[in-house]
Amino acid sequence: MADQVFGGKWTEEKLIRLRGYLEAYTQIFKDRNWATTVYVDAFAGTGEIVSKAHDASKSVVDTDEQEFARFLIGSAQVALLVNPPFDQYLFIEKDSMKTADLLEMKSAFPDRADRIKVVQAEANSYLLDWINRTKWRTTRAVVFLDPYGMQVEWKLLEAIAVTHAIDLWLLVPIGLGANRMMTQSDLPKLEWQNRLTAFFGNDDWKQRFYRIPQQTNLFGDGPSHEKAANFDELASYFVERLRDIFGDEGVAPNPLTLRNSRNSPMYLLCFASANKTGVKIADWLLTNKPKREGTR
Repeated sequence: MADQVFGGKWTEEKLIRLRGYLEAYTQIFKDRNWATTVYVDAFAGTGEIVSKAHDASKSVVDTDEQEFARFLIGSAQVALLVNPPFDQYLFIEKDSMKTADLLEMKSAFPDRADRIKVVQAEANSYLLDWINRTKWRTTRAVVFLDPYGMQVEWKLLEAIAVTHAIDLWLLVPIGLGANRMMTQSDLPKLEWQNRLTAFFGNDDWKQRFYRIPQQTNLFGDGPSHEKAANFDELASYFVERLRDIFGDEGVAPNPLTLRNSRNSPMYLLCFASANKTGVKIADWLLTNKPKREGTR
């Protein structure tokens, strides 16, 4: 199996929370025979993570975290190790080599292999189709969206919210994605503007986070816009947008900021669901640090 080099204690932080929630979730549903439970991992990777010093022959997602040199199981294996198990597991990965690794991983879980489906596909389009095909009266799901960048589109989050049957864990690349795309002087290039609009679901971010300078330079020219936003403001805005589609009580109020070794904020770990009990459990996990039983 090819190593997926990833980086940092923040990786462990998100997996600990995910493991804690999945354990609570399957316990709640273990005697509810009316519902088929599904765990969905989009951008699933290889199923394993090796976090170690930079190796130029491998893909390093966060080189700021090279000091965290130890093996971590990935989110796919975190879900497969939870007892009682889910009725179904759906792992989605666009990369063909990582898809092959996920298929190979099935052999490590022979008692659950027939429950596992691995799909090579673009996550947004596949999940939209899967949501439309699923009978939500008798299905409940936990969806974990852990993109490498800003691949998750707002229309997918809207479709998830409409089901009223999916509990969503979402890693939001505020620091490594949105904040970096928002250039300091003038609006970002058009390609980045379109990406930000697909990410936030509208183009209100332009008015929210850019202002027209009150003064120009000595030559009477200068940037037409100036950025007026930081990580915290972008994070608050994203949570507001989630509340627009999941409702005020459908979003965990204390998302977790994940930081690198220099204490710079990179990601926001969010939870949203129509299930109020799920929101309470997730909010506790986000504001407390559970035991590390999900990683080694």
